[in-house]
Amino acid sequence: MTMTIVPLTVDMLDFRLREEPGIDPHWFVHHIRDYLAYDADSCFALQDGGETIGMITSMTYQTVGWLGWLYVAERNRKQGLGEELMRRAVGHLISRNMKSIVLEAVVEAVPLYKRVGFSEQFFTQHYKITPDRFAPVDFSEVVVEPFQLTQLEKLAVWDEQYFHQNRRHVLGIMSVNQHFEGWVARVDGKTAGYLFASEATDDRQVGPLVVDPNAGDAAMLVSALVNAAFEASRKPLHVRCPLIHPERSRPLDDIGAVEIEYHTVRMFLGDLYLLESPGVLCLGCPGRG
Repeated sequence: MTMTIVPLTVDMLDFRLREEPGIDPHWFVHHIRDYLAYDADSCFALQDGGETIGMITSMTYQTVGWLGWLYVAERNRKQGLGEELMRRAVGHLISRNMKSIVLEAVVEAVPLYKRVGFSEQFFTQHYKITPDRFAPVDFSEVVVEPFQLTQLEKLAVWDEQYFHQNRRHVLGIMSVNQHFEGWVARVDGKTAGYLFASEATDDRQVGPLVVDPNAGDAAMLVSALVNAAFEASRKPLHVRCPLIHPERSRPLDDIGAVEIEYHTVRMFLGDLYLLESPGVLCLGCPGRG
């Protein structure tokens, strides 16, 4: 084998679509395009004689780096290649002076990440919200508008108080992706929350979903945002809620969200990064915060 690690490109994604028939190409390719648009030098492919057999993405903010989408072709597993990709990406993030490195791990991959030096932090529980189960609480005092690019600068400043990093660039990339839609909630004329959702074939992946707990009842704000999303499309919403505190998911429970029998594990390397402020009900998709 002649193994090399090279920058990831869109045309290399075909190997994963062939490997995982269940993955949604409608959503996956456009999603990875956003990573490459953000920072193509931070995403890597593992190749054997020019054939792509593995991949990993990473994304850097000011002091925090996120890893995601680690994958090695099935026939090439149990050779330490996943760990090799991980160490390459971790080294890259350290070279970018990231103080914390964070990822969402499927349960089966936790031992691999621990070998690389990651520690468990908390579970992220997955939920589904469907139109037939959606039970909104009264949100008559909330005004919701579709997100507009003219709102980007102000929304990025508002978002930073929860994420503790400036996400203006990634929010801007998401905003021009035709598969994303966003809504902003206001109470008394002030920003009180927002929701982005990316469209897949059968559902929509939520992230970020952030509400201001000081602007009113969280379930009220979530109700208003989810209602706007369902007015745009009746596809179910898939939400990943960080359970750093057990009560974090209460606003989702209150509006009829159904807990999926599936969770991921938040893990970190370096400084402990406590980004989950009380209003964060769903960050972006795994691998970018």
